[in-house]
Amino acid sequence: MKWNIDFEIAALIIDSIFIYFFFNKKHLPTRKNKYFVFSLIIVTFVTMLDILTSYMDSNFRAYPVGILHLINMLFFVSSAMLMLSLFLYLLAQSNRQDIIGKPAFLLFCVPFMMAVFLGVATPFTGFLYYFDPVLGYVHGPAFYLEFSLSAFYLVVSAIYVVVYRKLMSSLQFRSVIFFLAAVASGVLIQALLFNWVLMANAVTSIAIVVVYLSLQNPDMYIDKETGLFNLDAFNEIVSEYSTDKRKYDLINLSINNFRIAQSVYGTERANEALRKAVAYIQTMYDKTYVFRIASDSFVLLDLYGSDFESTSKVVTERFRETWKVGNNDIIFSVSSTYIPHEYVGSELKSTIKNLEYISNKLSHTESELVINEEISRSIERDAAVERALEKAIDNKNIQIYLQPIFHSREAKAQTAEVLARLFDEEVGFVSPVEFVTKAEENGTVVELGRQIFEKVCMFLSEYDIEQYGIEKVSINLSVYQCMREMMAEEFMEMAAKYEIPMTRFLFEIVETATTGNDFFVRKNMDKLIAAGSEFILDDYGIGYSNIVNVFSLPFRFVKMDKSLVWTYFESDSDVLPDVIETFRNQKVAIIAQGVESRAMARRLQMMGCDAMQGFYFSKPVPTKEFIRLMKEKNIEGGFGI
Repeated sequence: MKWNIDFEIAALIIDSIFIYFFFNKKHLPTRKNKYFVFSLIIVTFVTMLDILTSYMDSNFRAYPVGILHLINMLFFVSSAMLMLSLFLYLLAQSNRQDIIGKPAFLLFCVPFMMAVFLGVATPFTGFLYYFDPVLGYVHGPAFYLEFSLSAFYLVVSAIYVVVYRKLMSSLQFRSVIFFLAAVASGVLIQALLFNWVLMANAVTSIAIVVVYLSLQNPDMYIDKETGLFNLDAFNEIVSEYSTDKRKYDLINLSINNFRIAQSVYGTERANEALRKAVAYIQTMYDKTYVFRIASDSFVLLDLYGSDFESTSKVVTERFRETWKVGNNDIIFSVSSTYIPHEYVGSELKSTIKNLEYISNKLSHTESELVINEEISRSIERDAAVERALEKAIDNKNIQIYLQPIFHSREAKAQTAEVLARLFDEEVGFVSPVEFVTKAEENGTVVELGRQIFEKVCMFLSEYDIEQYGIEKVSINLSVYQCMREMMAEEFMEMAAKYEIPMTRFLFEIVETATTGNDFFVRKNMDKLIAAGSEFILDDYGIGYSNIVNVFSLPFRFVKMDKSLVWTYFESDSDVLPDVIETFRNQKVAIIAQGVESRAMARRLQMMGCDAMQGFYFSKPVPTKEFIRLMKEKNIEGGFGI
């Protein structure tokens, strides 16, 4: 029988080219890469054997039968090995490579062992083929069984990919589905339609090339400027190490003045100095993987057991010296954080969170920092707060408390500030500073603010707080909420849903929300004011305190930060009276925060404060307790001033 081998010859050339390029590029030592390159080598070997066997079998009289059997046996055994290796690779792509080390995996090896047995036994049994003295090579009775065994791995791979698609990226899923469809099509077309045209291995090779270009291209994991592994590479290897529970240490190396060096010396010179620094790092850590995870941030990963910490000190000392680029001596200010394996994190997400915490929240100087148990507890607390916040938002468990604001002229509380509270079974009480800051960091602050506003609307619809003397409630808005174009419309629609007039609301924003590009801030303010709401500038006296900026926006009230109030009472400074006088001249009402005694309240009242807030009047309390308190203080008694 004569076979057409044109497709196989083309596939062999393509496979050889990609093997050459793969091994001549830097690539990660991950299981995916190992399985992929093994599959690429095996498919090349099988294609070569397919070409060789087709030629020798077509000219069977020219070769000894023993040689013919040996070559054909190698072809069938290698074909079985190819399907197993592709199955292992697809398991890794679906992030279920953990099954490989389990006893149940032996069941998946049974078809492979059967295929190997058939291939080895065929020269003696004629299961897969035999040589007729006249016809030459002839398919044996178990030939199509061999295809069925190969099909088993395709079917099981497809099941795994579909079931665990949520563990894969969209690109991974599409590429793997294409791969499976292509391989299955090639096998079926050759087996059922054109068995004289050798194309199954050629189609498999093309499918592998597509996977190479979309998922396994080493260039995808390389930083172009330094030649180091990039953030995607770091995520890939840490994910695998976490799955395998391998211990590894990290060093987070930050170049604090890299952007300054770029602006002073130019981007190219700064990058050249960076490349020299990177080359030095690699000589010091010859068995360490170095990743550039940001323009000025690097991570060094080393398997647990090396003298990683002491070497990092040598590197940090070298960075105190200059890097020569042309006529320029460029010096980098470097901070390094050594993270022992016990504080790295048990999975990719926790590892990334730990690095983010180190970069954003730990104060760095030009020295070495070693993560210890105390810092680790802070990192764990930060992660626990984030989990608690996400759970509370998902379950809408954020609570609202209220704190009365005492109005001097009327001698009673006419306003109440709404304050969010979070209690979690795992973490316990979480302070607003913690969870609001975390919400701003992870982007959940908009949904948090939306839920708080709706809970306030529900509270106002349930209780007629005017009968207790409360006319308005004030709600804090974050900078990120204020910068959303449709914030005002969302709030007005929600208030209308609960039949609450917008005149019942005051909105508090801090001064940072009014700085910079405040187009949407002003737009939202104007819409809410037009609907009847009013605005309070919160925490005046800290941060920017730009009084000109304050007067440019339509604030009805200004809240004096408690630090400004306390400073006055502790030192008798004239700053507070002067600030109050300035605002009163501009017809802006003053609210003093941090009032903790009757003497403070009376003094502030004499100075001209329109309203006061603090523990002297009441701490923030739950809604039902607030109603009881207002009945007692506003209706039946008084606040004692």
